[in-house]
Amino acid sequence: MAWIVLLVSLAVTFFAWHVARGVVLERTNDRFVFRAQAIEAALRERLHASAFLLQSGAGLFAGSKEVTRAKWRTYITALQIDKYYPGVQGVGFSERILPSEKKAHIRQIREEGFPNYDIHPDGERPEYTSIIFLEPFDWRNQRAFGYDMFSEPMRKKAMVMARDTGSAALSGKITLLQETEKDVQAGFLMYLPVYRKGEEPETPEQRVEALTGYVYSPFRMNDFMQGLLIEKREHVELQIFDGDEPLKEALLYPSENIESRLSHSGHVHFFTYQSILEYAGRRWLLVFNSSPHFEETIDTGQVNSIMLLGIIISLLLFSVVLSLTKSHDQALSLANMTLDLKKANLGLSRELVERKHAEEKLQLYSAELKKKNKELQDAIATVKQLTGMLPICASCKKIRDDKGNWSGVETYVSKHTDAVFSHGLCPECEKKGHEDLAQLLRENS
Repeated sequence: MAWIVLLVSLAVTFFAWHVARGVVLERTNDRFVFRAQAIEAALRERLHASAFLLQSGAGLFAGSKEVTRAKWRTYITALQIDKYYPGVQGVGFSERILPSEKKAHIRQIREEGFPNYDIHPDGERPEYTSIIFLEPFDWRNQRAFGYDMFSEPMRKKAMVMARDTGSAALSGKITLLQETEKDVQAGFLMYLPVYRKGEEPETPEQRVEALTGYVYSPFRMNDFMQGLLIEKREHVELQIFDGDEPLKEALLYPSENIESRLSHSGHVHFFTYQSILEYAGRRWLLVFNSSPHFEETIDTGQVNSIMLLGIIISLLLFSVVLSLTKSHDQALSLANMTLDLKKANLGLSRELVERKHAEEKLQLYSAELKKKNKELQDAIATVKQLTGMLPICASCKKIRDDKGNWSGVETYVSKHTDAVFSHGLCPECEKKGHEDLAQLLRENS
């Protein structure tokens, strides 16, 4: 019984601990998801701010008779993108150039003070989109000067989407021309089409006809994410994938505190949250994992206290029930002993009664035996009287007793024994009697 109580109480304790732990983990998961959703919202806001930045650049073209290099530099410098737009490598303009316009375009740019300017990569194509403005025009951005982004499929796909929809479009994962051999980061670009001034094309065909170029921004992903995880970096590990699948080749961004563990698959995260961020025609898979530091903040003290308290109570109950069981067993044993003693006493009482009855019977038997013995002695004495030589008359057959008196045989035997005589005729006497009777009848006749 005590072991059953222990098992049941431990089972109840484990169930209570499991439920309490589930509540704690659920609340912690809610807190984790809240942090993840806050990061996702901040990321969306940053993309939206970058799109607004391109809108302002397109507005400059729409509101100006002519946008020169100097005017573009002044405008972008005034925006202070390095301060207010983290991760943005610059804001540029890529001009659409038809093959018939290529030579004139190159000559014009060279006359602006860039004698080595040319559209690259080389080759004949149906149209070109050469980068002519890109501010700040530092050493990194100068590497992209004159690059035809239509020559690269990933960039071209985003540019065509922006052109045909009239809205901002994001490219897939790329490596920017601004990258060097050190600190290489994944990158992406955002494009916004610029149409001829005064025109508002409504169909894709009209938009192709009215297109003059693209306002765009290149982004280095790690730089772009700076600041979003400052307060939450110790709690959340974030991976961003270009597309819907967590493929290694599609990895855009691993947070700093997860980079060192990407090759280790042994750690199992307590909490995971995934979502799809869809923006400007592109889908990013966001994978949030709880960090070891965050998992250490899970308050399991009360939960463990429930387990410890339950174990203590279970052991106390076990001890009490075990003690009661032993007392009960001892009481039963004592009761059995008492019952056995009562049975033994009853048996002794019965034996005493039986012995008493036996003694009474023995006394009766003894009295009876004495009586029978006396009778036997009397009979023996009587028998002794009939022993020895009896004087009997030879004629009448009478017997003389010790006193000299003569009496018949029947009288003598009856007097000295308990024998009783019955009278009859022996065969000889009966024959003789019949003969005497017949003789008498003959004589009388």
